[in-house]
Amino acid sequence: MFDMNEFLGFGVQDQRILSASEPKVTFQTNTSYDPRIAIAVDAVIVHRHGVPDDDIARTLQSWADKGFCPQRMFFADSDAGWHYTRGTFDGVNHEEDIELTQDGTQVLCAGVRPYMLPTEGWTAYLKTQVRNAIDGGAKAIYPEEPLAHNFTGYEKSFQKAFQKEYGTPWVPSHTSPDAFFKTARLKNKLYHQLEQELQEYTQEYAAETGRDVDFYIPIHSLYSNIPASLVAPLGTSLSITGHKGYIGQIWTGPVRWALANYSDKNATFFDSAYLLYDYFVNLVRGSDLILYLLGDPVEDDPSHRWDEYDVWYKECLVAKLMFPDVNTYEAMPWPDRIFLPGYSTGGGTPAPSRYRTILMSALTVLQDAPLGAVHDLQGGTHGIGMLIGDTAMWQNNHQPKLDPLFGILMPLLQQGLPVCSVPAERLHDKGYMDLFQMLLVSYDAWKPEQSDYHEQLAQWVKSGGVLMLFDGQDSFDDIEMFWKAEGFPNPQAHLLKKLGVKYSDWKENEGKSDLRYLHHAYGKGHVIASRITPKLCSHDATVREAFLNLIRESATRYLGSDLTEAGFLSVRRGNYLVAHTFGTTQTLDGRFLDIYHEDLPLTSNVALQPNCSTVLLDVSEAMQSPIPKILHATYRLMGKKETADHTTFFIQGPDGTEGCVRLFAAGRKVASVQARTKQGDAVECGVSETGDGTVLVKFPYNAEGTGFRVDWAQ
Repeated sequence: MFDMNEFLGFGVQDQRILSASEPKVTFQTNTSYDPRIAIAVDAVIVHRHGVPDDDIARTLQSWADKGFCPQRMFFADSDAGWHYTRGTFDGVNHEEDIELTQDGTQVLCAGVRPYMLPTEGWTAYLKTQVRNAIDGGAKAIYPEEPLAHNFTGYEKSFQKAFQKEYGTPWVPSHTSPDAFFKTARLKNKLYHQLEQELQEYTQEYAAETGRDVDFYIPIHSLYSNIPASLVAPLGTSLSITGHKGYIGQIWTGPVRWALANYSDKNATFFDSAYLLYDYFVNLVRGSDLILYLLGDPVEDDPSHRWDEYDVWYKECLVAKLMFPDVNTYEAMPWPDRIFLPGYSTGGGTPAPSRYRTILMSALTVLQDAPLGAVHDLQGGTHGIGMLIGDTAMWQNNHQPKLDPLFGILMPLLQQGLPVCSVPAERLHDKGYMDLFQMLLVSYDAWKPEQSDYHEQLAQWVKSGGVLMLFDGQDSFDDIEMFWKAEGFPNPQAHLLKKLGVKYSDWKENEGKSDLRYLHHAYGKGHVIASRITPKLCSHDATVREAFLNLIRESATRYLGSDLTEAGFLSVRRGNYLVAHTFGTTQTLDGRFLDIYHEDLPLTSNVALQPNCSTVLLDVSEAMQSPIPKILHATYRLMGKKETADHTTFFIQGPDGTEGCVRLFAAGRKVASVQARTKQGDAVECGVSETGDGTVLVKFPYNAEGTGFRVDWAQ
């Protein structure tokens, strides 16, 4: 009988089992185990839509039987299969809980399932999903997309909830900004309560059954929710107790939605992706919460070409690797529509062989990326942030919708500054604001929910921070909020009062070209009140340059150093170099493997052209080794042994896809290459000695794993 351990010279350990308690890389799927999608990640999230309960259990078990840690995701916002709304669940019709527009139209996701108001009945139904998942062996629960639409609120169930919440008769959201804001705020609160109840039930039922089950919140980014008119607890979800963290649900679709809702057409896909990921990173930065950053090699719209999906995924990969505070990832949401036949995506599936191999190489980077970086993110001046709150989803008064927000962030990012979104809901966290030296504030597109935010900002400035307040008034200044109750015309006036500035002094500067801003020293810090309206930066080059000049001047005067505008961003994650250029060419010195290429070619001193991204593996040190070394293997290397005479290794991957390994030969020649399945069957490999001191081995993946033995000759 064939003995794999004897063939390899070492005992293979299943790395998935070693990582199961704290999964680093996951994917989600709508299907039972299939060897063609058996990417050897640490955990598989089963997301079955509208199927019987026993089907969920069978699907979870099918993955567990093959060594995967099974987890469970379900929709928190919509009723797949209409099981709840049409009475399959409890024999009662619940269509009054479906979100309705002003004309009474039901709001459906993709035209197939209704979006729900989180009522007691809907919550009870979702608890059965939790219970069935835990009974089926799920190790974690993910109630995804706790979101509502800010143009709804006409459903009868919501009218009752409105009256209960505000103590007044229901007011239709279209009748005034105040009614719109109150509707969105209540929808946000109801989904916050839903996630809290589901978390508590998860822990209670897990304890009853003697199991350890984690609870995560998978949710879209703030900057994709705004264009989609969605309301969701993001910053406000930080007060949900007991959850372990988030999946930041960012992929090609939302990145493109955000980009389409910003006027400056010079903004790139990378720019948008970076800002969407950045929001989530700063939501959890410095906390104990785990963040999985999602990427998708395709998207929900199947009409694009495979070469387009390829480019977009690379940009997402580079963008999310720019954040060394995060090293946990959801590699993809639906490998089914990439690796299996029968989908219309890209003109037909499976995806091209080349692309699937590249994806497996990218997954190795995600698995290997350490927490932290060899060097911090390189680029422009650090510590500049824009304050933002969930209430940005509670307004509807701007077109394009992201101009007021991206009008601040984009000009700085495109100069190579790692500008941050700063969730206002974290202002209370001790030490959090120490991460920032300059804070940019505009209430043109959102409003502070709590007056205490201004107390916290005043304390931060007093301790040495530089706060820059921008102009912009809108109809939501007149809603029933704390500043109106205290007699202020808008939140800007309230904030300036806390900072020792008279609002009238700022207003008097209006129209005076020689007074571009008002400056006020406050404690150890500074307040700068500018008449610039940030949304104009998105389409007016003169205003954009005035905005940048103000930041430059303020950095020199009040931060004590000139603004660094590097024109690029780069970071080293272990031996991986991740880089993106904006308006400049950047030379990357060293010897590298191009990770985002199906042949993993060796390259040196890379000239990265403007507006380009790359992921490179620095092999300079590895290629000084006196013995042959594995430089890089596509996902997933389960073990290896390297000696002067032999290199052996074991790799698992999805059937039907090609993998590859690039080895450093250390001056030797390949004598032979053998590959065997667990049953001992020979596997045909392609071997290329490329004349650069390295060897490329290509092979067909096997979901159960393949052992390789490379013998070397002097």
